[in-house]
Amino acid sequence: MGKIYIYTLSDNLGVRYVGQTKNLNLRFYRHIFDARNNGGQNKRCSWIKSLLNKNTKPIMEIIDYVDEKEWVFWETYWISQFKAWGFNLVNDTNGGEGSYGRLVSDKTKEKMSLAKKGKLPKNIN
Repeated sequence: MGKIYIYTLSDNLGVRYVGQTKNLNLRFYRHIFDARNNGGQNKRCSWIKSLLNKNTKPIMEIIDYVDEKEWVFWETYWISQFKAWGFNLVNDTNGGEGSYGRLVSDKTKEKMSLAKKGKLPKNIN
């Protein structure tokens, strides 16, 4: 089993996001790429895009390094801890939904694909 980094993204107001990854450089790049290309798709992208518009980027810091089997627990723990400390996080969830082991149905994949192309019908379930 490998190890997973638990990290934060911050701005001048403090920690705004808690996430997990195996590859910090790639994940940071993806955050920037997603914000530039999908600007308003979620709070995280909107926040990062607002930083980019001010010619700045979030600061990434490692807060934990955990066994791959335990990352869900630790990501969830750190999100709840930062919220308890009063940080205004832009995380859309309480954690544990990352790409490692996440299963998405074919129907959901199709919806996601259509939504990214701007072709999602209003009556799709």
